[in-house]
Amino acid sequence: MMRVHGFRRGLATVLACAVVGTTSPSITFADDAPTGAPTPEEIEQARTNFKEGLQLEKDGKYDAALEKFEAVAKVKSTAQVRFHIALCNEKLGRWTVAAEAYDAAAKQAEKDGNAPEVLKVAPDLAKKLVQKMPHLTITFVGDTMPDELTIDARKIDPAAAKDLPIDPGLHVVIASKGVLTDREEIKIAEGEKKVLKLDLAAGSSGGGAVYTDAAEKVEDRPKDVPTTTGSSGMKTAGWVLTGVGIASLGASLAFYGIRAAEVRDLEGICTTDHRCPASADDSIERAKTMTTLSRIALGVGVVSIGAGVYFLVAGARKTEPEPAKVGTARIVPWAPNTQLGLGIEGAF
Repeated sequence: MMRVHGFRRGLATVLACAVVGTTSPSITFADDAPTGAPTPEEIEQARTNFKEGLQLEKDGKYDAALEKFEAVAKVKSTAQVRFHIALCNEKLGRWTVAAEAYDAAAKQAEKDGNAPEVLKVAPDLAKKLVQKMPHLTITFVGDTMPDELTIDARKIDPAAAKDLPIDPGLHVVIASKGVLTDREEIKIAEGEKKVLKLDLAAGSSGGGAVYTDAAEKVEDRPKDVPTTTGSSGMKTAGWVLTGVGIASLGASLAFYGIRAAEVRDLEGICTTDHRCPASADDSIERAKTMTTLSRIALGVGVVSIGAGVYFLVAGARKTEPEPAKVGTARIVPWAPNTQLGLGIEGAF
């Protein structure tokens, strides 16, 4: 029966710095694989993946490095591989996973007896992570326990949702009981302790869920929450309308200038009582057309600038709770059949 040896070539690696000023000596894979272990080709690929993972880790590409180390672990999981999996998870902000992985690396190093550097460093790194890890407590209005509670799609026992260690960052908490569901987002920073109070009856964004620092009193969220809906769109409309207005005023001046030139030509060939030869008919029609176009452009310009200023001012106002749309009215641009003007729009 053939015995396959794993990583016997003494592949030396250097553990990356897990905290500032912390380095570790080289580490060698020296375990023999038992009969029935992966093939030599798989072992060789694992060696390659480990080398590439170390380089990616050194370059700060922790996502890619983690993939390499996890691929190695599927072939041969050593204390060193577990250590680097923990390190990558820590750098990616997955502190709860990293702390568990550091503990697992230390336990395997102690068991195998061939990775003293891991045994020396990993427990301290796990301890430091635990000390700075945020904690979250979830409570429920009326002590109504949900049938199911999840944090980032991970199921949690509602009765045990107290002082939970959690990764820093944004999290999605969902509680459900029958047809009632409350979905809330909470952001938590390093070392923070927060309380999230859920109200299944109110549901998502229903005003019942609120999170605070653990030392603060949990109070109801204000019912009238300021809204910024539409302010950005109003400003954009304001700038567009103002631009159209300025362009229209420019066009009006241009049309008026052409009209003035035609009138000067007519004054040279027409009598003082406005009698003109037949050859002047074309000039007379052009002057009339330019007069009409100039007036239309002037009207469009004035109305557009007025509406644009209105939208800019309205969009810049301090955001207030959005009122119910009952018996309200507002002035809006109106252009039926290309006759530009102002109209009133309301909801009753």
